[in-house]
Amino acid sequence: MAVRKTRDASNNYIRTIILLALSIGALTLLSVGCEEYAVVSEGDSGDSVNFFDVVYNRDALSTRPDVSDIQSSSFESRLSADKGGMLPLHDAAEIQSFVVLPASIPSDTTFSAEVLKIKTVDRKTVMVYEFGPDGLVFSRPAVLRLNLREILGIGASSIKFYGLNEDTAEWVYLGTYDSDTQNIVNVPINHFSVYAGSGDGSDHEKDGQK
Repeated sequence: MAVRKTRDASNNYIRTIILLALSIGALTLLSVGCEEYAVVSEGDSGDSVNFFDVVYNRDALSTRPDVSDIQSSSFESRLSADKGGMLPLHDAAEIQSFVVLPASIPSDTTFSAEVLKIKTVDRKTVMVYEFGPDGLVFSRPAVLRLNLREILGIGASSIKFYGLNEDTAEWVYLGTYDSDTQNIVNVPINHFSVYAGSGDGSDHEKDGQK
């Protein structure tokens, strides 16, 4: 009888070891599959992923499970160091533009920008701005001028703004900007990097407006 108990205990021990090994293997596969979209900060409800809680990979945006659509536009303009000027970021400059103040850059410079309008699966709009020349520093802050109603949708009155830590590919929260009576926000930009913003607003098409 003692021998049978010893065998039963041994079998239970072996089954426990096998179950642990299978569990560790499953967790390893899950971590490998999710490595590309590693969560930067905690606090997800589990039902949806905050776009800014995921490390940024420009080349992999189209494969992200939380992204449903991406529209890309490129702009370029040469601005004067003495006079400053404006780089339009939309066909209608009053909707989006980048304004450089006089005497805020060391020399006449060709500015470039790629603007990404990203729709997430939970129907939020994220705007990403990739400016060039990369690393340019302004002696007086430039201004990113945005019409929230036009870019985020009807009802949008504020935008949460982020800057990209290019060493870690993590988004850093920079603040929330409220629009004025004309639905305009003016976001100060001290140096060129990758920036992004999002806010709550309904789509024009969904509300029957263009």
